[in-house]
Amino acid sequence: MDRPGTSLGRGVRALLGLCLLVGGAQAQMGRQITPEGAQTGPSGVQRPAAGDPVRVEVIAGWGHLRIGDELQWLTRQAGPRLHHRSFYLELGVESVVELAWSGSASLRLTGPAGVFVDPVSGPLGGRAVGFRRLASAEIEVRRGALAVSLPRGQRLLPHGSSFRLEGHPGGLVDLFHRAGDPLELDVGARYTFPLPVGTRRRLPECIAPVLAIPPTTRGPRR
Repeated sequence: MDRPGTSLGRGVRALLGLCLLVGGAQAQMGRQITPEGAQTGPSGVQRPAAGDPVRVEVIAGWGHLRIGDELQWLTRQAGPRLHHRSFYLELGVESVVELAWSGSASLRLTGPAGVFVDPVSGPLGGRAVGFRRLASAEIEVRRGALAVSLPRGQRLLPHGSSFRLEGHPGGLVDLFHRAGDPLELDVGARYTFPLPVGTRRRLPECIAPVLAIPPTTRGPRR
């Protein structure tokens, strides 16, 4: 027959083991991993590291994206993916991919295209896309900012704007500003220009005001 103290000790150890088991299960639930390293709590509410991730979805065709040394193939069958980290996206001819930030901005690309994307913050200095080449892009920014770098280095800075870009050889891009607030065009060297709704312009082109150049000093005619 066990002594009363022995039975009590066994009961305490059994209760302690049960508490550890339950606690471990709860901790495991609290570390559920979603794509690109975002974590969810026990209630399943996503807690991204900073800002909203970008949702990448193939509508037609195929593409691939590179995150560091990792290459991921994109197909319609694979479904949408969420990304927090910067990546480079390549699209095949006539392929269509949609990038979307929930409730704030969206971008629909038609290939061939090559674009660098900073979903939250990265080398481009914030939420931004940088085109290396493109066939066409439909861009809408409803809230917040999205810097759009063009192949020849100019930047579009939309704030509540909807516009279309069509690419041409040599890095030329046709801009069609459809709706919303004026776009800000940054051509570098601290020069920016507002582009109102209805603007149709090929970029780059000389849009800076013509500078008054003093006449050349000439010697006497012979």
